[in-house]
Formats: sequence, C-alpha cells, structure tokens
Amino acid sequence: MKDIGGKARKAAKAAGLKHYFTGEPCKRGHIASRLVSTRVCEECGRQSSREWSKKPHAQETRREAQRDRRRIARAAGRKYYFTGKPCKRGHVDKRLVSSHACMTCQRDKMREAFRRLTGEKREARREYERSRWQDPKFRDRQREYARGADERVKKSLRNREWKKANRVSCTDRQNKRNAALYAAFVEDVSLEFLFERDRGQCQLCGYELSMTTKWPDPKTPTRDHVVPLSKGGTHERGNLQLACADCNIAKGNRT
Repeated sequence: MKDIGGKARKAAKAAGLKHYFTGEPCKRGHIASRLVSTRVCEECGRQSSREWSKKPHAQETRREAQRDRRRIARAAGRKYYFTGKPCKRGHVDKRLVSSHACMTCQRDKMREAFRRLTGEKREARREYERSRWQDPKFRDRQREYARGADERVKKSLRNREWKKANRVSCTDRQNKRNAALYAAFVEDVSLEFLFERDRGQCQLCGYELSMTTKWPDPKTPTRDHVVPLSKGGTHERGNLQLACADCNIAKGNRT
C-alpha cells in the first residue's frame, strides 16, 4: 500500500501536480485525493478546517483580520474594503469603511426605500388626479384646452416659418431687446448698412462675407458690438461692426 502511494506521489510531483490519488482509504476512511506536499487527504483537511472554524479563538481571529483590513483601508483614505467573507445575508461583496455595511445589502435597502417612496407618491398623485377630474369646472377647462390645441400648433408652426423667412428682422428685434435690457442707447442700424460700410469683410478675421449666406453657416454676416452691451456698450453705428457668426460667437462678451 505504501509503495502504491509513494509511486503515485512521486509521479504527481514529477508532473508538477498538487494532488495525487491512490484509491486507498486514509486513517479516517476517506477515499479521496491527497496533497502532494503533505500527503493529507483533502476530505480530512476540509473537516479539520470546519472544526477549527467553530472554535471561539478562530472566530476572534477572523474578526481581527476583518478589523485590520478596515483599518488599512481607512488609513489609505479608501471608501471600501473587502474581506472575502459573506455578510449576515450571505453576500460576498465589498463593505463600507464608515459603517462596515455590505454594499449589496445597501443597494437592496436603497431600492426598497425608493420603491416604497415612489409607491406612496404614485398613489398620492392618482388620488389627486381623481379629485381634480371630479370637479366639473376643471373638466370644462380641459375640454376647452383640447379644442384649441390644433389651432395653437398651427400658430406655432406659422411663427416658426415666419422667423425662418425673416431672420434679419428677428435679429434686429433681439438686438434692440438686449439693448433695452441693459438700458443702452439704441439706434436703428441695418445689417446691409454695416455690410456696405465694412466692404463685406469680417472685422475680426478678415474673411470676405456674402449677404446670401444664411444661418447656420459659420460665415453668416452678423452685427458685433465692439464694446458689449453687458459692459456698457451702445447699439449705434460707432459701436457696431460686421463679423462672421463664428467669430462673433467666439468673441462672446469680450472687447
């Protein structure tokens, strides 16, 4: 029997294996593979580990090891640490340094709180909607609003088309509105006037512009305030210059 075990162990060691099998029972009657390094039966090793883990000093040793990992993580400024041991609910996951809580348990707790909160809000919202629709005046207002929805959509589309066709006029009105907002002096200065005065050249980059170019082309001709309205500038000829849209946007409110 010893020869069989010895030969199997030598063959396993020569092959670089960690385990070998003889087919013979160990002292405790287990027929299992054995460790090449110690000749110990694997089943005996597992049984010894279980017996050792049930002893009080073993549990204290595990707790101390966990506390050491937590201290190391806290000293390193980390938020989490890992012990490799399951929590009370059986999760093997990293834990919070601050509270020693398992992250899986934390996520479950947050999901449950969110479900409870959203459920309460959803029920409150349904009750509120039911009470609103029981009011005859509210129902009448809703019906009236629904009747006028088509007309509002058509009006919005008409406004959008008009703005596309009259972009220069819209820009003029916006500039005047901005100037009024900053309480600046406002003079009626058209984009065509600036184009002729500055000979169609961007005063910031020198690019030759064209009045036929339309937004969103980056070389669309625009008005630029030399001294921005937000810094006390005025909306008049002396403070306006021709600039392409790209340079105007890049300049922002700088002088």
